[in-house]
Amino acid sequence: MAFARVADAARKATFAGQDGRAATHEFQVSRRAAVAAGLGVLALGGGALVAGKVSARDRAATPVGGTQRIVLPRAGDLILNTDSAASWRRNRQGLSLWLERGEAALDLTDGAGPVHLRGKRGGARLGPGRYNARLREDLLDLTILRGQAVVDETGGGEAIQKPSALLLGSGEPLVRGLSDQDIAETLAWRDGAILFVDEPLPAAVVEYNRHLVRKIIIADPRLKDLHVGGRFDADDPRGFLRALETAMDVQVSMSDREILLYRKRA
Repeated sequence: MAFARVADAARKATFAGQDGRAATHEFQVSRRAAVAAGLGVLALGGGALVAGKVSARDRAATPVGGTQRIVLPRAGDLILNTDSAASWRRNRQGLSLWLERGEAALDLTDGAGPVHLRGKRGGARLGPGRYNARLREDLLDLTILRGQAVVDETGGGEAIQKPSALLLGSGEPLVRGLSDQDIAETLAWRDGAILFVDEPLPAAVVEYNRHLVRKIIIADPRLKDLHVGGRFDADDPRGFLRALETAMDVQVSMSDREILLYRKRA
């Protein structure tokens, strides 16, 4: 549009007639209009750039076996577990936080503004407190250790305050209370540990493999009915493997690429 007005102004300056003053005046007016139009485009473009900066998110991610603590300004701490990713953005309504992959802990300070946590489908507005969030396929598994959450799916905006585990993203949230064992299992990874309490071996292996580049594989289907328990180093499975060999009659075969589990021969 600005270029069209400039061309039109040049044409009028050429054919305005013999009155040089009129031609000059018309050219100047048209030029001012063209410049104003151009500035309008630039202002709009600048606005688009500013909007792009405002809408951009900060992002952090961890590799397999890594963790990372991020300070969220005027909110608290975000701690990413192994193979996890999150992004966040602040606006007038507060801080929006997207869990994109894996698992994260949130320690939100007293006096912090609202934090809107979102998964792939579900989400909740969190007050000051302590939380754990994990993606399980498309669902958001949110644990309230301390604080309160207002779930997106509930139209009434009811706040859930007591320690609870919420599964979000499938319509009405599924809510259950937390035992001391649940809380201990949820917090273990913050200390670099994994806690199993009578866990089926296949589920324990899946959980351990989240932390390992060299994966554990159950090579003998007869082992799938075993249950395991104990607290182990999340990044080093040697204690876990020794426990399997000692107490579970399991043979461990290790290579550079994988760790295979078999039933010991009689």
